[in-house]
Amino acid sequence: MLLVEGPFRLPVRAGWPLHQSLAALREEAAANGMTDRLPPMTFKADPVVGVMEENVMISVHQLVADGILCPVGRGWEATLNVVEKTRLRPYRRLLMGLEPELAVLIYRAGSNWAALALTAEKNWAKALESVARRRASATPKRRHGPLGAVR
Repeated sequence: MLLVEGPFRLPVRAGWPLHQSLAALREEAAANGMTDRLPPMTFKADPVVGVMEENVMISVHQLVADGILCPVGRGWEATLNVVEKTRLRPYRRLLMGLEPELAVLIYRAGSNWAALALTAEKNWAKALESVARRRASATPKRRHGPLGAVR
């Protein structure tokens, strides 16, 4: 999914788009009778991302180990970036060897993943901007009486 319309920058703080896209892929494959053509996926409840595919993080770590994804940044701003798109060629060949119906499902899931990842980034940026505005305000929110005044 990474090579077909998937995001090329994965924020570490927002893992839910990948898991949601995989769940949608599995549901769409089941609706089209193609579940047996996908690798087995096992989902479980997770307090951070909602529903989590158990083995996907192993795959992401393998992509980091293979040098396809590179960690960039620290803390909340950390991301996994695709180093070079040319390193995705072997995976593209695998995709091209799939049945067209299955390849379309994977393409749609990659597009869905990219859209959800952009939404997560936008929501994060807006939340930071909103918090910054509240903290930057020097105006008190209510009036206080003069110092020493007692009621």
